[in-house]
Amino acid sequence: MPTEPLTNLKSHDIYIEQGVTIEAPGVSGRMDQTTLSGGGFLYRLEFKANEDCVLNLLSSYTEPWVGSIFHLQGHSLMRQTDGQEDLINPESALLIRVDTEGVAFHLKKGVLIRHVGVAMTIQDLKNNLSEAGFNKLSAFNQPYGKVIVTKKIIPTKKMQKLGTGLFLSYARGPFNQMKLDGAARLFQAECFEQYCEPTIKQNKLSIIDQQIHKKTAAYIKANLNQTFSIERLAEQHEINSNRLNWIFKQHTGNSVADFIRNERLIAAHKLLLETTQPIKQVALAVGYQHVGNFSRAYKKKFGEAPSRT
Repeated sequence: MPTEPLTNLKSHDIYIEQGVTIEAPGVSGRMDQTTLSGGGFLYRLEFKANEDCVLNLLSSYTEPWVGSIFHLQGHSLMRQTDGQEDLINPESALLIRVDTEGVAFHLKKGVLIRHVGVAMTIQDLKNNLSEAGFNKLSAFNQPYGKVIVTKKIIPTKKMQKLGTGLFLSYARGPFNQMKLDGAARLFQAECFEQYCEPTIKQNKLSIIDQQIHKKTAAYIKANLNQTFSIERLAEQHEINSNRLNWIFKQHTGNSVADFIRNERLIAAHKLLLETTQPIKQVALAVGYQHVGNFSRAYKKKFGEAPSRT
């Protein structure tokens, strides 16, 4: 459905602290902050809005930092003071640095959000990375002040698995802190690698393969309402379907069929948020002939029925 202006919604401020139960009017849940022994923090949040509202998470950092934002379940719209908006869901995460202002999440009524993220100061980052790795994150290495930097990353299966493990890992024991430290750093490293991934993966593909991927992906996105045949998509470039699948897996980590499904559901999600089109019309617009199949796929991906978006 269309996004309501933030100025018309109730706004709740939440300070990021250890083991806080969120009890703001209209929002309920729990937030946990765990200090990592090598520097930085692991954040795990689970909350649900009982009304359309804005949740402001306010940071206590007073020096340059960088953090990850990943919703394992649910979706929200993050808006910055400069007007920039980013949709966050299981298929779209962020690396972020926002100095003086908090992070404002636009929440929809009834949507359950399960979130993980890791934040580190730039100094801690420098202490833990090679010079080459640190230089790749130069966009976040600016003097502290009023810096706002957000970089979209596409979660990998490994990132999703690590994030799920971190969210569920509340076990006690003499070695639990070491396990959390290691898992959190692996998760953050995967986020950083995915931020740099376009350059890394393009180096594995020839120029011709990169062009095939670019043209095929553009064609799919422009024709989501049509029925696709992977064989015919491949024939357009005089290759077979196995080769086309290999190109897509090298570039995105997903097969052509997975790419088509993801693009259809992401487009449907955007239509439901930004328009008043009926669910059946949205399903047809993105290539689903049967509303039931669309609803099941949508719920599996976003954790809620289309009618709740």
